Amino acid sequence: MSSIENAKKKISNSLPSILTPDAFPKFLSFSSNFLNFDYQNMILIYLQNPNAKCVAGIQAWKNLTSLDLVPGAIPILVLYPVIKNDTVEYSIQKVFDYSQIDNCNLSNELIQKELKKCNKGDLCSKLFSFLESKGYSCYPGSEDADASFSDEGIFLFNENVEQEKVFFKILDLYLHQEFKNKELPVVVSETIINAVLYIVKSYYDLTVEDVKAFTFLNLIKEDSDRVEIMKQLFKSSNDIIDILNG
Repeated sequence: MSSIENAKKKISNSLPSILTPDAFPKFLSFSSNFLNFDYQNMILIYLQNPNAKCVAGIQAWKNLTSLDLVPGAIPILVLYPVIKNDTVEYSIQKVFDYSQIDNCNLSNELIQKELKKCNKGDLCSKLFSFLESKGYSCYPGSEDADASFSDEGIFLFNENVEQEKVFFKILDLYLHQEFKNKELPVVVSETIINAVLYIVKSYYDLTVEDVKAFTFLNLIKEDSDRVEIMKQLFKSSNDIIDILNG
């Protein structure tokens, strides 16, 4: 078996253990640091170093920090896609976590600066602007809930509720609207929506209360459903975070 085939087999074999109520939230928190990778590489990195925060190749780290790796640093192997004749082929590439840089004073602050995350205080206004560009309207007015959605395409939010709660409730309502026409099993759609909310929360290190538990993951038995969850949730997460950071 080639190294590529072996890597793909490890990914496939790991999905049932990752998609469990206990393990999935940990994986989502981990993956929020690696949204520039596809889900296959997120899993590979997770399997090799579940404490990794930010990875890059040797030359990329040297360009960013002018520093070398610690002696004996063990590389993390990822799949690097190359398009040849309209088909995607893969090669194995070596990357290293920032904790493997040879400088004990190198902190996560440098990494956070590179990520250029949107200011937490701007999340609601960024989301409102995006929704309005999609033809929705956002107004204060909800009194019985953090936020609500009407059939007329109007999001109402409670001005007396913390912004983070309003942000997550409106994002939840929007995602449910988006997934209505995707013809996915309900348990798959709900898993993806809750996972996207969890990733956004982890990405911005928000203190809002936890999203729904993932107990219904026990109902997902098909490998095709597991793969669909991974593909859809990271595409949606990337789309949302690109909008908020844009």
